[in-house]
Amino acid sequence: MIFTRAQLAEAEADVAAGNEQIKQALLLVNQQKQMISAQQSGIEAKEFELLSVKAKLRQLDQLVKNKLAKPEELESATEMVRAGEKAVEVEQAKLRAAQTMRPEIAVEQARNDLKAREARLEKARFALDETRVKAPAAGSVLRWYVHEGETLGPAPRQPALMFCRDGKKVVRAEVEQEFAGRVRMGQKAEIRDDTTTSGPTYSGKVTRLSDWYSHRRSIILEPLQYNDVRTLECLIEIDETDKNPPLRIGQRVRVKLLGKGST
Repeated sequence: MIFTRAQLAEAEADVAAGNEQIKQALLLVNQQKQMISAQQSGIEAKEFELLSVKAKLRQLDQLVKNKLAKPEELESATEMVRAGEKAVEVEQAKLRAAQTMRPEIAVEQARNDLKAREARLEKARFALDETRVKAPAAGSVLRWYVHEGETLGPAPRQPALMFCRDGKKVVRAEVEQEFAGRVRMGQKAEIRDDTTTSGPTYSGKVTRLSDWYSHRRSIILEPLQYNDVRTLECLIEIDETDKNPPLRIGQRVRVKLLGKGST
């Protein structure tokens, strides 16, 4: 179980890392938007500088024609225009590169990866859950048959524990096939301890009848006990208003079904 818990902790950390990857991928989407916006602003700035240099070039060209400026100054201004044009081209190339980025793909990959991590987490939870013994309802453990650290195979010889659920107590009675036709749902019954005839009598009623006949659950080797007979199992719910001392779980009792032809 320690190994299984370690696997669960590892899977939980893996899912947390997957969530962080999605956050990082979403940041890339925002970063691309900011990068494109900044690059567009950069292009506008370079184009404004280029316009300024071109205006200066036109002025120098007119001054040179009027012999008011040297030709060298005109050549220098021409080179500045060429450099400005190249700068604009570089910024435009950067913009195209930013626009061709697809951070959405990274987001989708991160989400798919998270699904795989979550599946592994569910697998680890299921594996840990399979190591736990869960009661089907509220109740109490009557007896443990295993101890801590013991390993149970796929087909253990005995159950891990004996459990009794909370609720009304019932008696499991076996009626021989010869008398089974007389038993009815809701039929009243008297119950007493099987070891004495002077003990208290409890009342109850039949709440369930089996759909099939079977051998006795308990084979008892006694002179007057016939084991090779078919019986119909019925459940008898004990009246909770009975003031007698409570019957115990596992106590052997004798049941008398009331009505016509009582058995």
